[in-house]
This record gives sequence, C-alpha cells and structure tokens, in this order.
Amino acid sequence: AFKANRISGNEQIQPDDMTKLEISRSGKSRLIASVKVCVDAAGNVSSATKVGGGTGFASYDSKILGEVRKWRYRAFLVNGKAVPTCSVVQFIYMQK
Repeated sequence: AFKANRISGNEQIQPDDMTKLEISRSGKSRLIASVKVCVDAAGNVSSATKVGGGTGFASYDSKILGEVRKWRYRAFLVNGKAVPTCSVVQFIYMQK
C-alpha cells in the first residue's frame, strides 16, 4: 500500500559517476540500502532516515535520502481520515 500511494518522485536513484568508480574499485557489484520513510497526513515526506549501515558509500546514501525527501504520496486514510504513516523502503543497486 505504501508504494502504491506514491504519486511522484524518482525511485531509480543512481550513484554519481565518482561513486560508481568507488564502487567498482571496492569490488562490490550489489548495494542494498533501507530507508525509513515517514509521511504526514498531507502526503509529504516528513522524514527519511537510513536504517542499518546503508550502502557503505556516504555520498550515495546522502543522494538516496535527498531524493526520497522529494517524494509525494496520496494521503493514507484510516476510517476516511488522513493520517501520518511510516514504512521502510529498500533500494538495490547493481553494477557490472
């Protein structure tokens, strides 16, 4: 339901070129980041925080959090009333 209510914002967040190079040099090909996203009653992201260690690349983690904070959602309704809510969103980045 959380994903279905998102009405705008980029969910395909890619690292910048310098970070891609750092990822390549690290030997990693798959990164996973989890972000706790809280949305107010109007559908605006009120907070986005890293859960766990993130991707291991600070600049990419910052980019993910910055983009998520721009997302917009339809209001979440409980008994017909808009309410704030939170969920965890997972990002997986694969690099060859």
